[in-house]
Amino acid sequence: MNRVAHSLADRDVAQGDRIAQYTHNCREFVLLYFTLARLGAVSVPLDFMLTAEEVAYILRHSGAVRLIVEDALGAESEAAVKQLGDKEIRLFGWIGLNGLPVAAGWEEMAGWAGRADAPNPVRGGGPH
Repeated sequence: MNRVAHSLADRDVAQGDRIAQYTHNCREFVLLYFTLARLGAVSVPLDFMLTAEEVAYILRHSGAVRLIVEDALGAESEAAVKQLGDKEIRLFGWIGLNGLPVAAGWEEMAGWAGRADAPNPVRGGGPH
C-alpha cells in the first residue's frame, strides 16, 4: 500500500483531494480506497453499473479532481469526461482483467505497486 501511496503522492494527490474510483468490485478498488485514506484523500466510489451521464453528474458535483478507471470502463469514462465541458479532471487508468490498453490522455497505473519499498507517505498535519 505504501508503494501505491507514494506513486499517488508523486502525482500530486494530497490530503483533502477527492478522487473518483470507477471500477468493478476488485482488489484494486480496495487497495486504492485504503491508499487514498492513508494519504488523507477522499475516495468517491462510482458504481460500475452507472451510465456515462450518471458518472458525469457525480464528477461534476462531487468535487473530484482525479478519476481512476479500470480498462473495462474506459468507454463510459471517456463519454462522461466529455460531458464535463470545462471541468478539469486528471485521468488515471489501469489494465484490468480485460487487458485492454489505456486510452490516450490517461496515465497508466500498471507498476505503481512495483515501486521500491518506502516508508509511510502520510503528509500534512493531524492525527494519522
